[in-house]
Amino acid sequence: MSERRENRLEENEELRGSKKTGRVRLLGITLLVAAVLFWAAAPAVLLVPHSSVQRVWMGSAFLVLGEVAFWGAAVVLGREVFRRYRRFLDV
Repeated sequence: MSERRENRLEENEELRGSKKTGRVRLLGITLLVAAVLFWAAAPAVLLVPHSSVQRVWMGSAFLVLGEVAFWGAAVVLGREVFRRYRRFLDV
């Protein structure tokens, strides 16, 4: 009977670990998508009707946020994912 209990405890621990891993991976993918959106928003700032100083600040902020999100995703997702992703970017 105690073996069954131990097995259940081990299975529950594995399930909790996989849920946490799934959430971390989702966070990484979300950061990667946010990075792409920030990079796409940087040149789109030119179309916004603000002063040129405000557009420069907004464009710079979007580029910096995109880089931070990209490297945050790199840390969260790991080296394997970015090696695979880099293959598509290298021409």
